[in-house]
Amino acid sequence: MKAAQQHPRVVSLLPSATDTIAVAGGVDLLVGRSHECNWPSQVERLPVLTGAVHEFVDSKQMDDVVKASLDRGEGLYYLEQELLKNLQPDVILTQDLCNVCSVDLQLVQQTIDQLSIKPNIVALNPQKLSDVLEDIIRVGKAVGREQQSRTAVTVLQQRVHDAQAAAQAASKGNQPIKVAFVEWLDPLFVGGHWTPEMITMAGGIHPLNMPIGGGGAGPSIRILNQALVDADCDWIIVCPCGFTIEDTKKEQHLLSSKLWWQNLRAVQNGKVIIVDGNQMFARPGPRLVDALEFLVGLLHNKHELIPEGFPWSWWETHTNANTHSTADAPSSAGGSSAACNGDSAASCTPEQNDPITHAKVSTLGSILDAQQAQQEAHHAQQAEQAQQEPQQAEQPKQQHDQPSLSVQQDEQEVQQRKWRAAPYLGPDIEEAHVAAIEAGQTTYVDPATGYKVMTEQALRQQSVCCANRCRHCPFGHYKVPANRGDRINTITQATVLKINRKDTQTSRFTLSLYPGSPIIEKQCALATASGPRALYSAQNMTCEQTCIGNNGDHLIVSSDRSKLDVIKPNSSKSSGCFCSAADDKSSSEVVQVVVFDEKTGVLLDSEQVTLHDVMNERLQAGKTWVALPLAVNDMHTIYMQNTNQLLNLAAQMLLNA
Repeated sequence: MKAAQQHPRVVSLLPSATDTIAVAGGVDLLVGRSHECNWPSQVERLPVLTGAVHEFVDSKQMDDVVKASLDRGEGLYYLEQELLKNLQPDVILTQDLCNVCSVDLQLVQQTIDQLSIKPNIVALNPQKLSDVLEDIIRVGKAVGREQQSRTAVTVLQQRVHDAQAAAQAASKGNQPIKVAFVEWLDPLFVGGHWTPEMITMAGGIHPLNMPIGGGGAGPSIRILNQALVDADCDWIIVCPCGFTIEDTKKEQHLLSSKLWWQNLRAVQNGKVIIVDGNQMFARPGPRLVDALEFLVGLLHNKHELIPEGFPWSWWETHTNANTHSTADAPSSAGGSSAACNGDSAASCTPEQNDPITHAKVSTLGSILDAQQAQQEAHHAQQAEQAQQEPQQAEQPKQQHDQPSLSVQQDEQEVQQRKWRAAPYLGPDIEEAHVAAIEAGQTTYVDPATGYKVMTEQALRQQSVCCANRCRHCPFGHYKVPANRGDRINTITQATVLKINRKDTQTSRFTLSLYPGSPIIEKQCALATASGPRALYSAQNMTCEQTCIGNNGDHLIVSSDRSKLDVIKPNSSKSSGCFCSAADDKSSSEVVQVVVFDEKTGVLLDSEQVTLHDVMNERLQAGKTWVALPLAVNDMHTIYMQNTNQLLNLAAQMLLNA
């Protein structure tokens, strides 16, 4: 019994517990480990007692697996029970804090119940940094190394004190630096427990999961993307639990490809980093002190405080060059503060390999200086461009004979947000909406409420506003009554607005531009239509002037009247010569074409009349009309010089309605 107390056989089923027993001077007592224990490097030779039940594919798949397994009451890890029995441990180090992090305590208990001699189970459940330091002493006592553990804690506490003092001196009464600590990518999770506390100790603040009562925070929590946007943090630390730096880089496109992410202040300022989540922060062990020193060094530009070999890297969209030298080998003990670390640790003497020994070397100064230089160069380039813009604005713009009728105000914006009838609804809804459309689905599930919402594309196929104030209504909430709220949606493409689905069933229409500036008079123009879809004739012209080919593939427009007749194919009207409405007595529904600035909704050549004003008027009249949004730079040129384009586009919309 005495020998067992002096040299107990210890099994660690938790990476942070292995880190803990190492600084307590008991790494030589280990006889078995978990599949994730890899520091110090000499523990990798030990028998492995655990493993993951499910194979990792990506963040989303693993999140789904975790939720499904926990709902079924199943564990995520297996335990080699026979091997554990054969090892005959005196002490088992495990945890009861997180079922996702390691093998659960219940499974361990079931196994040791079968042993004739019951080992001592030490379950570690820290909530804050001080708990972690206390656990070192608990482990030291359990394995007979109490004095060594107390010595280790004294050194670590001094380092914590020094780091906090440096942070306070650097802050000098300034506002805390806002930090977002991202612990999972898909879906987004932010750090909890000791991590927000450490950010506070480093002179920062973690607004997405705040510490409670001056200690640790609650568990890590899932957040909507919009929450990260609203937090508007100075720094973003991406440290997915269990991910090496290379693992994170493989998935960083999940964020970097999103417009909302690109617009974050921290992203635009180049203040996004990746930390090895397999080694740091996620392990509540002694190396949290390394992480605290790193936070102080990062947030306050105190290069000398960052431990040598701490595994981190810049987010690649900032620069690929500024990658820490140890990031390429995150599986080593690069995050250790030891003077001897990594694979060479086994060859060091006990004094050299003491994990307490802390050698600070200013290895990151050149990297941070390089980042600052790049930022200054970027700002200089922006300033130079700003000086050139007024000169470019004075240059005469190139005139085009036929400006585009595109309703798209900005190519980059359209590429990033294709479906935009509704105002910007936040990254979570926008991404769910686009994903549903790309998958050919008519609805998506609102990420906040769980309700099903129809997509813009599905609503457009309805061909008419249903008056229910749908979120993605492409008809500008045309028929929504005033008592149901203001119209907030816009019209982003040429759209036929009608009261009922069966409107526009007549065979003939007369198109008329909505009252505005008169069309400049010019000679009748002969233009080629888009195809033999219909016969067109100008208003108030003689029969001879309006005759066109039998195949209906030509168009005559009189720009002094701003009107155009449309004859649907296969109508009762015979092909061939067709006279204007002044000479032809057949019925003709007048359809007005309303041209407006797609950005502001203000009508052409009007400072006050808006599209919604016209909606009220046309809704009361009960008439079908065509809303035609144009980019403001093209509006006047098209309206004054290419009226036939406007009317032709409106005609095609009516033919397809």
